[in-house]
Amino acid sequence: MHTLMGDLKDNSFGKSHVALSEEKYEALEALLSFNGKMLYFNDGLKGYTNKTERCLTSLFEHYTTTGDNPLGRKMDPQEALDEIASMTDRKAINEYARIFNITPTL
Repeated sequence: MHTLMGDLKDNSFGKSHVALSEEKYEALEALLSFNGKMLYFNDGLKGYTNKTERCLTSLFEHYTTTGDNPLGRKMDPQEALDEIASMTDRKAINEYARIFNITPTL
């Protein structure tokens, strides 16, 4: 990320547009292609989609209906979304496990 941001700055500063160098752009394209094949569209990982959706939806519903969350009061929907979006995968799993008193598993 640091390398991409530095390249973006170097290729955009003083210009009317934002750009990456050809080299970094091609590397980013390769990374996105790899992630698509290995993560986003990998049939072997699709079983986790329902678990993930259930976890995040449950956190959202819990945060917007109870005070059991980092703010200590019912969150409005945008606050709940912001809080959940800032979580790492591990944090979301552990928070779900804490709220629903389960052992975290994937």
